[in-house]
Amino acid sequence: MDKFFGIVEKLLHAVIGTIFGLLAAVTFLQVILRYVFHAPVIWADEWLRFTFVWGVLLAVTLGIKDGSHIALDHLLDKAPNWLKHGFQLIVASGIILFSAAIIYEGLLITRDVAATKSPAMRISLGYLYAAVPVSAVFWLLYAVKNLIAVFMTVYTFEETSEPVVPAQSPDRP
Repeated sequence: MDKFFGIVEKLLHAVIGTIFGLLAAVTFLQVILRYVFHAPVIWADEWLRFTFVWGVLLAVTLGIKDGSHIALDHLLDKAPNWLKHGFQLIVASGIILFSAAIIYEGLLITRDVAATKSPAMRISLGYLYAAVPVSAVFWLLYAVKNLIAVFMTVYTFEETSEPVVPAQSPDRP
């Protein structure tokens, strides 16, 4: 399972990095073309919007993986392990339920807008809306992984002072 999630994480980092790199490059190009050469690229604003949505929604996965989403860290710092683990179970379960609902509704909405074309690029809005259920699948996978990690800690009766799901990514200060 760790190998699978390692591959998924590397893939997500590569895709998200590429998306935000392209966002920066196309934004720079658009500014130069619009204000220096007075020749804006018509499709750029719309493409940037599509790409930004995909990048942000995929990046949420990394927050769920690291446990760096909104949390009550200050309240739980002094709490006993059983309370920390209970809170982690509630959070992971909530993310699982939310992700499942988002996948279902996202698929319905994506289907409904698939025939609608974007104004500038004339491509299906389904490509934009598909970011919601696709990203939610990743959210669900990592929430299930976090839930399993909490259960493994609770049922092996490990006494750790650290929460099972890290509060922030190890590569962040």
